[in-house]
Amino acid sequence: MSQDNVIVGAVLQENREVIVEKKLLRVEELSAYMGTPVATLYTWTHQKKIPHLKVGRSVRFDREEINLWLKGRRVAVSVFSENGVVKR
Repeated sequence: MSQDNVIVGAVLQENREVIVEKKLLRVEELSAYMGTPVATLYTWTHQKKIPHLKVGRSVRFDREEINLWLKGRRVAVSVFSENGVVKR
C-alpha cells in the first residue's frame, strides 16, 4: 500500500467520524455544547428541569431533545419603532 493511499484512507476515516454526530451526550459533552457548568446540569437533572435519560447510574442527554428544549426557552425580542411603539 502506498503512502498516498494511507493518507487518503486516514482523511476519509476522519471525515466519516466528523459526519457522524453522537445522539446521546454525556454531561461533560453537553456542558461544552451549551457552555453551562457540569454542576448546573446535574442540578437541573435532579430538579427534572432538563430532559435526560438514566442509563444505569449514568446521565445522558438526547441532542435533538436538548435542541428542542433550548428552542422552547427562546425569549422574543421587542423592537421599538421611532415613536416608541413596540413592534413584534
